[in-house]
Amino acid sequence: MACLCNQPTALEAVATWNVSRNLTSYSDLVELNNINKEISELLEAAMLNDTNARVDAYCDIIVFAAGAIHKLGYNPELSLQETVKEISSRRGSIDPSTGKWEKDRSQDPSTLYTANYGLAKY
Repeated sequence: MACLCNQPTALEAVATWNVSRNLTSYSDLVELNNINKEISELLEAAMLNDTNARVDAYCDIIVFAAGAIHKLGYNPELSLQETVKEISSRRGSIDPSTGKWEKDRSQDPSTLYTANYGLAKY
C-alpha cells in the first residue's frame, strides 16, 4: 500500500480545489441549489437501482458540503471531526420501525459532547 504521508485528506483537497477555481464566495442559494441537484440525482439513482450513480451523488453532496464549510471560513476536516465527536458521545438504539438511530433521551447531558466548531475556524 502506498504511503499517504503528508497527503491532504479528501476534505482538505476539496477546499484546495475550491480555492484553485476561485470558488471562495459563500451563498446559501448557490450551495443549497447544488446540494438539491445532487439529491435529485440520488433519487433518480435509487429509482434506477444504480449503485454507482448513488455513490457519485453522495460523494458530490460531500464535496459541495465541504466546499460550503470552507467558504464559511472553517476547515471541513476539523469540522467533521467535531461532528463525529458529538455524535459518538450519544447513546441510543435503532428504531426497528424506521431503521433510524434514535437518541437516548434519558442520557445524562453531562456525558454529551457538543461540537466546538470554533476549533475548526481558519
